[in-house]
Amino acid sequence: MGAMFNIFCGILLLGFSHDLRASECKDHTCADRPAFTPSHLVVKFGDAFSVTCTVCLSCAETLKFERALGSHKIHGNTLEWTVKNMTEWDPQTTCYYDYSEEESCCSVLPVTVYSPPDSVSISFVDHSGPMSEGRPYTLQCKVQNVAPVKNLTVTFYKGQTALGQQQSNNTNKKPVSETFTLDIRPSKEDDGVQFWCEAKLELGPEGPKPPPVVESQRVSATVRYEPQLDRPSRSELIYTIREGKPLQLTCSAAGNPGPSYTWEVPSAKRGRFTSNHLVIESVTPEDEGQYVCTASNTMGKATLTYKVTVQGLQLTTASTTTTTTTASPTTTTTTTTTTTPSSRTTVPNSSRSNASVQTLMMCILLLSHVIKILYYTCTDRPVFNPSNLVVKYQDPTSVTCTVCPTCQSLFNLERALGHHTRNGSTLKWTVKNMTEWDPKTTCFYTSADDVQCCTLLPITVYSPPDSVSISFVDHSGPMSEGRPYTLQCKVQNVAPVKNLTVTFYKGQTALGQQQSNNTNKKPVSETFTLVIRPSKEDSRVKFWCEAKLELGPEGPKPPPVVESQRVSATVRFKPQLEVPSHPGVITVTEGEALELSCMSVGDPMPSYTWSSPPAISPQTNISNITIKSVGSEHAGEYTCTASNNEGAVALTYSVTVKANIIPYILIAAAACAILLFLVFPVVYLCYYKKKRMGQYNLKEVLLMKTHHVAVPVKD
Repeated sequence: MGAMFNIFCGILLLGFSHDLRASECKDHTCADRPAFTPSHLVVKFGDAFSVTCTVCLSCAETLKFERALGSHKIHGNTLEWTVKNMTEWDPQTTCYYDYSEEESCCSVLPVTVYSPPDSVSISFVDHSGPMSEGRPYTLQCKVQNVAPVKNLTVTFYKGQTALGQQQSNNTNKKPVSETFTLDIRPSKEDDGVQFWCEAKLELGPEGPKPPPVVESQRVSATVRYEPQLDRPSRSELIYTIREGKPLQLTCSAAGNPGPSYTWEVPSAKRGRFTSNHLVIESVTPEDEGQYVCTASNTMGKATLTYKVTVQGLQLTTASTTTTTTTASPTTTTTTTTTTTPSSRTTVPNSSRSNASVQTLMMCILLLSHVIKILYYTCTDRPVFNPSNLVVKYQDPTSVTCTVCPTCQSLFNLERALGHHTRNGSTLKWTVKNMTEWDPKTTCFYTSADDVQCCTLLPITVYSPPDSVSISFVDHSGPMSEGRPYTLQCKVQNVAPVKNLTVTFYKGQTALGQQQSNNTNKKPVSETFTLVIRPSKEDSRVKFWCEAKLELGPEGPKPPPVVESQRVSATVRFKPQLEVPSHPGVITVTEGEALELSCMSVGDPMPSYTWSSPPAISPQTNISNITIKSVGSEHAGEYTCTASNNEGAVALTYSVTVKANIIPYILIAAAACAILLFLVFPVVYLCYYKKKRMGQYNLKEVLLMKTHHVAVPVKD
């Protein structure tokens, strides 16, 4: 009983030492470590998975496995670990084998168990309502219940512009909630912009494709800022105007809250002006001087100064000389008549030649007027705000057109729909429902030379796609590795299609972008195609496409984007060996064990056939051949062929069997012992007399010396 107890304790201690060596395998160095497939496991909490561990053929007998959950099975030198429901956040997993009585060679499987965030939200820290331009504010992005948080990347966005990325230093592997912050100083350009954040789990190449991403809601910013004046050029701030003419000055400013206006004018009798437009119907010399406009709101104020010079009325004279010649050649009478600018000079008794000259002059004047119209260049064109209108079909919109103050009496708007109102030198066009795809809109005025100066408003009316779908052209089901296949992305009812950019994706990798040459401004449907050649790595990868309307800086932010559904690819590929394709010559000694492996991967799963020496019965549908005790009849070539519908691969082992000489040595030693045992009595009988008694030197007898010294013994 005591001996049995000692044996039992020894077995327990041996198992404990194995576990200890496995748990400390990182501190040991061995040349042929166990190999996990995959080498790094990334699994979602609650999901199922399986992993294999492979060791060298001679190590299979001592293959062992440590795991926190699930089950495992051993097939030859390969172990398969299966878990139906991952319920551990840090499962310790070790595969090892014993290469001596006291040492193990082992590998630890890196396991990442992840869980995407439950929710992501964004807000301003200790602030609500409007913000002031230039002051500091703090955005905070709260991420709820994510694991592992060290793999989380949080990106803050302003519209579609990334403001910055942040990560956590927390190494906790279980789900945690964290808050990330970013300081900003908003400007007036940020008024109405939407802020948001994105939480992405970056899990490496072994992680899911695309990686888990959760976005927050959008929060719009209202930014208060002091008035910003639209300042004319220096020359436009100096006016010279004739007495009696109308005067109009403009003082436009942007601000939040909207600014109010006050004017300081030279003539006190003009009263108080509180609009951004100052209008005097008929100027007098008292109106000459400086006009100061002040635009103000609760954030500040800005001023603009005009200098106006008034010219008085002057009469111009024209002299007409009439010469009358009498009969006397020496007498000449000259009469000079002075008229006002409105009087005409009449030359009596004009001859036919004078009429011809006048007709010619009129033709020249008319021709010069036509040339002026054809080649007239506006130096002060009407200005639209915005200068390029981008509006969604059936949405409301409004645009203003401004002309120079001296042009306001003769300017107008040509439009296809909506209505417009005039306020001084500014005209506002309003549309409640944009129902035209190509509305022609022109703002114009007539110059003093009776020539029209006009500006055409560029208008883009857009409509995002109704739907986007992706599929393979003339193909369904599994694909073959390396063969060409065509992806097609169908975009339904988009306008204008020339602004559309279609991007094809494999997982999160962009494969290519395409655009249309169609210039139709109304909604159309188009199909975009891309040729791919899938590899085995593409099996179970998701393909998809994205349609984005790129509408320029005046377009919506972010631009309209519609994504297709995801289609998974199943790629068939011929077998690929998991062992060296040229193993060389294998030499074994008679009586030893021999194992030959032909493990391979393929889709569909490969089948196996073996060609071997006659002593081995034909083997099929097995990847390994095992011979427990090798004999000389087992020498020769072993060829394995792994095949499926996609192709085949062959592997040949050349096996040489070496004779075991230990039994022959033992037989020779036994024969020598037997021979010595038989020779000794013969020597004794041949060289000594039967009844002679005495003392002999045994060494000399064994050396068969003929002369011996004997000491007789008395009777």
